[in-house]
Amino acid sequence: MNRGLSLFIVAFSIGSLAALAQAFLGVAPPVAYGICLVGHPRDLLAWITNNTLGIGFVMQPVSVEVPVLTVIGILAGSAMSAAQHKELRVGKVRSPALMFVLGFLVANFALILGACVLRAVVFAAYGNLHMIIGFLCIVTGVVAGVEYLRRKGSASQ
Repeated sequence: MNRGLSLFIVAFSIGSLAALAQAFLGVAPPVAYGICLVGHPRDLLAWITNNTLGIGFVMQPVSVEVPVLTVIGILAGSAMSAAQHKELRVGKVRSPALMFVLGFLVANFALILGACVLRAVVFAAYGNLHMIIGFLCIVTGVVAGVEYLRRKGSASQ
């Protein structure tokens, strides 16, 4: 089976399962909540904490009964794919403390924005001014980061 056909089958299967879950299990995610690598982990941790410790963390209504396992699926799928193609390597990070702080800041800024990049784009397309401003800030940050990496790369050569 060629790669394009297998990707189509996987995408069709996932879409069909999502539609069946919505139709028969009452799973109804919020608007533009498809894949969010900030909101889904937040809801997963809140669900685990609420159900183990009895704390009442706020989460999206779709996550109250059953946790959203998107992040676990993405991590497991990418690890299996990398292992299958012999690309799974663990590399040494130059500055682990700095990378932790930067990742922490990105996640917190996304939570302040109220969305990850994909959700911000969808809401910006709906005309949501808050998300348009947030998306412009994301673009500005990406451009600044790329420019920094270009200068750092050209300086080390």
